[in-house]
Amino acid sequence: MDKIITIKCNKMKTTIKQKIGLIIFGIILALIILESGMRITGFTILSLQQSENKIIVKGDVYSILALGESTTAGRISWPKQLELILNNRSPDIKFKIFNEGIPGTNTAFILSRLEENLDKYNPDMVITMVGVNDYGLNLIYNDTLSTKITFLLEDLRVYKLGKWVLEVLKDKVKDIDFKATGFPIGNDKQITKKNDDVYFELGSNYISQGMIEKAEEMHKKAIEINPNYFKAYFELGLIYYKQNKIEKAEEMHKKAIEINPDYDAPYIMLGNIYYKQNKIKKEEEMYKKAIEINPNYVRAYSRLGRNYINQGMIEKAEDMIKKSIEIDPNHDFSYKQLRRIYNRQDISYKEIEKLFRENNYSFYINNTSGYEITQHNYKQLYNILEKRSIKYIAMQYPTLSVDVLKSMFNENENIIFVSNEENFKNALENARYEDYFSDSFARRGSDFLFKGNWGHTRLKGDILIAENVANDILEELGIE
Repeated sequence: MDKIITIKCNKMKTTIKQKIGLIIFGIILALIILESGMRITGFTILSLQQSENKIIVKGDVYSILALGESTTAGRISWPKQLELILNNRSPDIKFKIFNEGIPGTNTAFILSRLEENLDKYNPDMVITMVGVNDYGLNLIYNDTLSTKITFLLEDLRVYKLGKWVLEVLKDKVKDIDFKATGFPIGNDKQITKKNDDVYFELGSNYISQGMIEKAEEMHKKAIEINPNYFKAYFELGLIYYKQNKIEKAEEMHKKAIEINPDYDAPYIMLGNIYYKQNKIKKEEEMYKKAIEINPNYVRAYSRLGRNYINQGMIEKAEDMIKKSIEIDPNHDFSYKQLRRIYNRQDISYKEIEKLFRENNYSFYINNTSGYEITQHNYKQLYNILEKRSIKYIAMQYPTLSVDVLKSMFNENENIIFVSNEENFKNALENARYEDYFSDSFARRGSDFLFKGNWGHTRLKGDILIAENVANDILEELGIE
């Protein structure tokens, strides 16, 4: 009897092991099939793109290599539009754009293929629009076996899909937390009494959801009920600032201050407006006023520090930035400005990291390592191009400030920086977002340096980018 029981137990154990093995095998097989499917799709897309990369040897051709991620890849993306525009506007020079954009890639992988691509295409110029996929990147490229193995693993489509899914789930959790606050969402028709606070709260919630037109409508109703509702004027100013309606934004913030001169927030926004207008002294005045009202206003100190950097007053800038970090050790903007200060002093990446560790700037070390690696990779890319005497254009993503890219370098490099901030903001002022973008992936999941109101571009967006960079290329070559 004991033998029979033992045999049955052994059979049962074997069956359990087999089931576990089958489950594991099934998961692995599913991942392999999923990986294969995504790679076949990606291969098809890149094959179509590569068909456009035929190397021309006839006659004099000015060749340009475009490097980037999914925002660059594709047969009809901005590099193709750039080629058409340049050849239409320059009758004497033939242009050829080689597009090596790869969906899902990052600056380290682009750098690993750079020498190979330069040998293959022998370009006169290289344009990059890169960095958004460096979110979570902890790898500085070097030619070692361990680095190559890491690249192999991180290049798996399944791995990238998993990261994306996690980010989407995080956003869903945030949305649930937001809805749980109890504020009215999307039910402004149910408001029956004239309550300025209700309209204001509803407008603030619409801002959080990105429903700008509805937010504007609610804040205007709050002001209609209460013409002295200074916070509603302030948030209207924020709305107009986001829409690049700078004059209206300035008017609203000044109105908020007129009603309540001790309200600190509008001074910061006026400072930001004057920063955009390069009114450097008026900008400084606004930040100082905010600090006078609120001596612990971290944003006022950090932006005053930026102002002093731009004025070349480095010691005063460092004092302001360190004060902002003292007030809030988790304020990432402050660390970016401090890094700008050290870059101007030609302090190396390793020395900056050492300084931050010595000062126990743990937030910066833990949260912006991706930025430091992006900066390192940008510099490595530039150094390789410089050695080969290849002209370099560093282009920023749509709607974002080009200052982020400029801060990657020491300001003595021979680089053409191209901004896509004003051209997109001006275009979006009189058009729908959907006319220029197919999605808004950069609002979530991307590195905070490149996070913003932009996404993959439609044809109109591709043409807008192409026309913008074409102007700089033609100017560089002396072509009117």
